[in-house]
Amino acid sequence: MTDPLSDEIDEDLWNETSGRADAIRRFLKENPGQTSAADIASLAAELDLSRASVFRLIKLFREGGTVASLVERKRGRPTGHRTLDPAREEIIHAAINKHYLKRTRPSTSQLVRDVHADCLSAGLKPPHRRTIVARIEDVDLRKRARRRGEHKIEKAATAVPGTFRPARPLEVVQIDHTRADVFVFDEETREPLGRPWLTLAMDVYSRMVTGFYLTMDAPSRLSTSLCLLHSVFDKSTWLKERDIVEPWPVAGLPDKVHVDNGADFRSRAFKRGCDDAGIAINWRPPGTPRFGGHIERLIGTQMGRLHLLPGTTFSNEQDLGDYDAKRHAALTLRELERYIALDIVGSYHQSIHGTLGRPPLSVWQEHEGEIPLRLPEDRLRFWLTFLPEQERTL
Repeated sequence: MTDPLSDEIDEDLWNETSGRADAIRRFLKENPGQTSAADIASLAAELDLSRASVFRLIKLFREGGTVASLVERKRGRPTGHRTLDPAREEIIHAAINKHYLKRTRPSTSQLVRDVHADCLSAGLKPPHRRTIVARIEDVDLRKRARRRGEHKIEKAATAVPGTFRPARPLEVVQIDHTRADVFVFDEETREPLGRPWLTLAMDVYSRMVTGFYLTMDAPSRLSTSLCLLHSVFDKSTWLKERDIVEPWPVAGLPDKVHVDNGADFRSRAFKRGCDDAGIAINWRPPGTPRFGGHIERLIGTQMGRLHLLPGTTFSNEQDLGDYDAKRHAALTLRELERYIALDIVGSYHQSIHGTLGRPPLSVWQEHEGEIPLRLPEDRLRFWLTFLPEQERTL
C-alpha cells in the first residue's frame, strides 16, 4: 500500500520541510497567544523566508499539524518526483566512513565538499547539503562519537542502568513486541490458532501502559501503527465496547519513542510517520538490553500473569512438564485481549509500583495537568502515515 500523504515527497524536500516544521512547533509553543511583527520577522529570518511565507506556513501548520501539511503539492504525480539514486547514496556513505568518522574530527562543511567533489568526478549532480547532513544523523550517535573520539558525547549517549528518568509523562514512551505465553483458539472452528503477538507501549515516567495491540501476525509496521493508534487516542469507546469500567486516562502524542532495531521500527513509513507527528525516535543500540529495561520488565510482568490462564505455555519447558497447552486452550483472541486490558487497568495501573512506590495511575493523575496534550488533527491520516508502502506502476 502506498502512503499518499508523505511517500510522494522526495528526500530533499522532506528534510527541508521537516526543519521548518520543527521551527514552527517551537515558535508556537513559545508564543501561544498573539504574535508580534517582531516575532514573525525573527522566525522569517531563521527560516530565510519572507514574512508572508511564514504567515502562510503557520496557518498551514495550525490546520494540519504535520510535516506533510507544509508541503503544497499539485494533484497527480509531483514534478521532479524522485529519490536519491543508489550511486550518490553510495558516495555519501563512503565519504562519511572514509572522511568524516575520523578522530581528526573533520567538519560537516568539509564532508559536503568531499561528497560534491566525488559526485562531480563521477559525472553526477551533487546532492544538497541538507541531504548529506541527514545521512550523518542516520549514523548511530554513540558510534559516531566513538569513531570521532568525542568522548563526552559518547558518554552522554550511553545510558546508565537505573538512572534514566524523564521529566514528565509522555516525554518518553517505550514500545516493544513479545509472543504471548498462551494458546488461543478460533471462535468458529474451535481449533487452536497458536500463540498471538502482543505489542505494548509504556510511558516511562508514570509506568502507565499507553496502549497495546494483540494479533496472530508476527510484528510488523501494521501492528506497530495500531498500537500507536490505541496509545494516542482516547480509550473511552474502546473500553465501553469491551464492558470495561475501570479508567484508562492516557492519551496524546509522546515527545519521543524508544524502540529496538526491528525492521518495522527502521522502516521509512515508521520514520516518516513519527516525523510527521513531531515524535522523535531513539533506537536501542544493538546488544544493550538495559536501554529497553522499563518495557522489558513490564512485558515480563504481563507474561507472568498469563501463566495463570488455561492454555499457557509457561516460560520454559521444565515448568510446562506434561501439560498440553494446545488442548487446554480456552480463550479466543478477543477474550485474551479483554483479559489483558482488564489486568492492565484493574491490577497493574492501580497496584503500587516497586520503583515508583505508588500506583502508576496515581502518578499519572498527579501530573496530568502538566502534560501538553498533543493530538493528531486527523485520526485516519495519522494511521495511514505508518502503514506499509509499496510503489506500483499503473
